[in-house]
Amino acid sequence: MSYRKSKILFSILLIVSILLHGLAWWWVDIKELFKPEPLNNSTTVQITLQPPEPLVVPPKPKPPVQKPVPKAKNTDPIKEPIEEKPIEEERHLPTHNADTFASSNNSDRTATKIKRDDQTDNAKKEVKGDKTKDHKKEELKADKTERAKAKTVSSNKKGGEKKAKNTDKKPEINQTNSETKSKQVYSENHSEKLKMQNRYLERMMKQITNNLIPPRKPVRPGRGAISLVLGSDGYLVDAKIAESSGDFTLDLSVLEAIKRVHRFEVPSSERVASKYYTKLIIRYNETIFDQ
Repeated sequence: MSYRKSKILFSILLIVSILLHGLAWWWVDIKELFKPEPLNNSTTVQITLQPPEPLVVPPKPKPPVQKPVPKAKNTDPIKEPIEEKPIEEERHLPTHNADTFASSNNSDRTATKIKRDDQTDNAKKEVKGDKTKDHKKEELKADKTERAKAKTVSSNKKGGEKKAKNTDKKPEINQTNSETKSKQVYSENHSEKLKMQNRYLERMMKQITNNLIPPRKPVRPGRGAISLVLGSDGYLVDAKIAESSGDFTLDLSVLEAIKRVHRFEVPSSERVASKYYTKLIIRYNETIFDQ
């Protein structure tokens, strides 16, 4: 009984599976039937641009060369007709005076012709030659007189210029004398100012060396400079090392000695003190301790 049931179940399952497979197959076929065709038909269009053909310009026709027509030689030149004077007109033409004068000498009234034109031409030439010679002589005389006048004028001008130069030189001498005098006065004043400055600087340097304390160790040789700013009354406003000597002990010793000075000696005139003694530079070296 159980075997039979199992067989029936197996057959039922088999039929159901066959139906399902058939239905699935049928469903796939129907989808394929109703499915639209894919648009995969792609067409490629290739366009190639060809360059235009060059225009062939026909050559210009050359103009026909015309050969020069040879000129026909006049083998038989046309002679102009010479008009012959009638004999009757010769009778009425005016006759030369020489014929009348020659008629008494010669029976045929012929006379030798005198070259009066040549004689007159020669006479004219001689007259012209004399005139040109006279003209040249006059021109030479005029040139000589003009040159003489020019020389006199130039000599007068040179004399005037020399006089002007001489007159100009005199004030130059006076100017040079005044300049030399002014230079001498300026140099004297300048030397006096320098002497005064040197005196006050020596006094200031003496004040610094009096307040100088030599260090325990010997200092190295070198040169330095300290810039001072003083008031018009001689009191110290500022002091700093402008140029180091290379030994820090030497620089500090001089700087401390400057600061120890109560008041520097400056001129009593505030104007002179403010002009010449407010900004000073004290230069020193290792020998400052020996002073």
